[in-house]
Amino acid sequence: MAGPYRIGQVARVTGLSIKAIRFYESRGLLPTAQRTESGYRVYFEADLHRLDFVKQTKALGLRLGEIRELVVTAREQACAMTRPKLLSVLEEQIGRTSRQIQTLMKLRRELVHRRRLLARRPPTNHGQGYCACLEDGPPTAPRLLKIEPRVSVGAGVRERR
Repeated sequence: MAGPYRIGQVARVTGLSIKAIRFYESRGLLPTAQRTESGYRVYFEADLHRLDFVKQTKALGLRLGEIRELVVTAREQACAMTRPKLLSVLEEQIGRTSRQIQTLMKLRRELVHRRRLLARRPPTNHGQGYCACLEDGPPTAPRLLKIEPRVSVGAGVRERR
């Protein structure tokens, strides 16, 4: 089956929504679709393969700009030119993923620490209209934050009193 396919058929075959297919087209991940005389978008086998590539790269966490660059390179040049770029982008994604893992491990340690502290503390009713359960140490007087106003009062604006 080599096409042409209407957008609904492409959506069923690829598992993507019609909205996603239109979005990918608008972002340059698919070339602008040809149209029938009645204005329906039509796609071909190569478009299905591009969409499969887009789905795979999205699943790997690549950014749309990176995916677009790869798709355009593959469309305008040979696959041999795309491969080195893909290797480079995957290496960058490995680095980003490693940094995200480190950040998530720090977050996990902090969550475990805060949960442990909270579990050890006796229940209290602060009675102040807020919860201070996550503050470190025993309940104390609230820490007051100095908040500076960011909005200046100009002509025609009345200051709240």
